[in-house]
Amino acid sequence: MLESIEHSLRWIEICAQIPHTPILGEMVVEVVVELLSTLALATKELEQGLSSECVIIDEACYSIEHSGAFEETS
Repeated sequence: MLESIEHSLRWIEICAQIPHTPILGEMVVEVVVELLSTLALATKELEQGLSSECVIIDEACYSIEHSGAFEETS
């Protein structure tokens, strides 16, 4: 899970260094929302004492991949 979070934060950092476009801004917002959602889910499950790290990782990776954040634009 930490690798997924680190990957997302690294992507956001890269986006902060390139010229801003409305589409890029939307993608960053989507990634941040998914990141916060993943952290909220992890916190909830830790509070409940469940160890479902694999499920959280799979959900985070699925969400980020399907957000279009890593698609190349022409």
